[in-house]
Amino acid sequence: MWDKEYKLFRKFDNVKYLWCKSKYPTVKWDLKNFPSKFSESGFYGISDHCIGYEVALIIIARDANVVEKNFTLDKSDITIRDHALSLFPNEFKKLVELDSEMHKIINSFQE
Repeated sequence: MWDKEYKLFRKFDNVKYLWCKSKYPTVKWDLKNFPSKFSESGFYGISDHCIGYEVALIIIARDANVVEKNFTLDKSDITIRDHALSLFPNEFKKLVELDSEMHKIINSFQE
């Protein structure tokens, strides 16, 4: 996690930055100042700590290359706080399917 305006490893081409709100889980109204267009922001994508996959879909539409999202087999497990914001495998599959469909639509606009 890095909260400075400048990038710590800006001189390395193989380092990519993900935008992140470090709150577990992050509620949607806490997402402020995340890029409207990732390709122009210096961020490669997002580390998504929101419940559900709706925010991930918004990020995909905003041109992110990576959406980091956790998955779990048991959301009721409170020993690890990430379970509450994680997706079940069927939800993760749905996110991937929606991502694929969104990219088809986005690409059709660019033709």
